[in-house]
Amino acid sequence: MRFFISSTYSDLKNIRQVAINTIESLTNGVTGQVAAMEYFVASPEDSKSVCMNQLSQSDVVIGIYANRFGWTSEDGRSMTEIEFDEAKAQEKPILAFVENHIEDNAEERQKQFLNKKVLQPDITCAKFDLDKPEDFAKRLNDTLKEYFKNLEGYSYHSVWDEINELKQKIEKEDDYPRLLPYGENEEDNALENIVESVGYLSKMADDLRKENDIVYDIAHYYWLRWDEAPTVDPDIKKEFENNKNSMLKNIKNHKQEIVRCHDWTVYGIPNHCTSILMAVNYLKLCRVQKRLLTESWSESLRQDVLRIKAFYVDIIENRSGLID
Repeated sequence: MRFFISSTYSDLKNIRQVAINTIESLTNGVTGQVAAMEYFVASPEDSKSVCMNQLSQSDVVIGIYANRFGWTSEDGRSMTEIEFDEAKAQEKPILAFVENHIEDNAEERQKQFLNKKVLQPDITCAKFDLDKPEDFAKRLNDTLKEYFKNLEGYSYHSVWDEINELKQKIEKEDDYPRLLPYGENEEDNALENIVESVGYLSKMADDLRKENDIVYDIAHYYWLRWDEAPTVDPDIKKEFENNKNSMLKNIKNHKQEIVRCHDWTVYGIPNHCTSILMAVNYLKLCRVQKRLLTESWSESLRQDVLRIKAFYVDIIENRSGLID
């Protein structure tokens, strides 16, 4: 499957790179290849001829349209309009992505082209926000997935598919309490849960310090007993013997807090630590995936995504069980 990317260049350079990286990463660079001016080699042919040749060898046209009309030919059409018309003439599928605010910001000839040809019922079209490359990547992702879902032999893999399946599976489990994993676009939820867990851990630390103050004296008392420390000063021994009952009474009066601290030590702290670990690795995965979308694609960068994803999936499958 070969994808031809059609757009103006200077204003959409970053979005074009997102499109290239998304297609290459989601198809593993095997079942999908990209034809884009970024990859064109030096040729004695003029640029228009090169583009037409590359388009004719492609299976799908990804049209990305924003405010600029771009270079104009003798007949008044822009290069992207010529590519659009040629794709239609060759009956190639066109997946169009149009910037949200073209009615307000686009050049007049661009508006006419888009309204007359692109924004028509027979064209698969999605809107995107120019300032949000992640939003464009998701819309491209979803559009490709929908378009090719019934095409036999097309291998489409999203980094979130397995994670979302795991999340749905865990949500249906009734007999085993688990921490729910984060799926696509849940960064805010992950950050909120980190803050919440840190708050609980901070409160636990305060109560554990209080518990330590309560039990410390009696522990110190037994540590300094004459049969364990024969050389203990008799005055110190007498003082502790006199205070023993009050120490025990203090423990009795705070038995609920002490028991709660035991439960928090055994259950609460491990659960919240796992919650933070899951959220942090989820955010790491989001960050590295965004690099994959916005930086020049490389196999080593893709492997970083897969490595962090594998670790995150391991946490979900093997460490997300709650201690109750």
